[in-house]
Amino acid sequence: MDNNYIATEDGGISISEDVIATIVSVAAKEVDGVSDLYARMPVELGKKGIKINKPSTKGITIALADDTVDISLDISVKYGVKLPEVATAVQEGVFHAVETMTSLKVRKVTVNIMSVSAVPAEN
Repeated sequence: MDNNYIATEDGGISISEDVIATIVSVAAKEVDGVSDLYARMPVELGKKGIKINKPSTKGITIALADDTVDISLDISVKYGVKLPEVATAVQEGVFHAVETMTSLKVRKVTVNIMSVSAVPAEN
C-alpha cells in the first residue's frame, strides 16, 4: 500500500502528495509575516527566458515514510518581521493543518526562509 493510504472499515482512503502540499501551502500563507512560498527556478530555464506557470505548491517537498510525513517548505517573509517567530508559527500551523485534515502523523516540518519581500509587515 501507499504510505498515504488509510485503511477504513469500508475500504480505504488515499491522499495524494499534491493534496498534502496544498494543505501546507494554505496553512503557511495564513501566518502573519509570510509573504509567499518561494520556488527555486532551475538556472537553465531562467537563462533561456522560459516562463514557468508555478503552482500554489511551489517550494514544498513532501516525504512519506510508513505512517509519517516529513515536510519541507521554502518561504518568503515580509520585511521587518521576527524570522524565528514567523518560522515557528509556520511549523505549528502546518503540523496542525496536516494532522487534522489527513490523520497522518507529521514527523517534522522544516521551514527555509529564502527571501525577504521589500513590502514591510503591517504593525
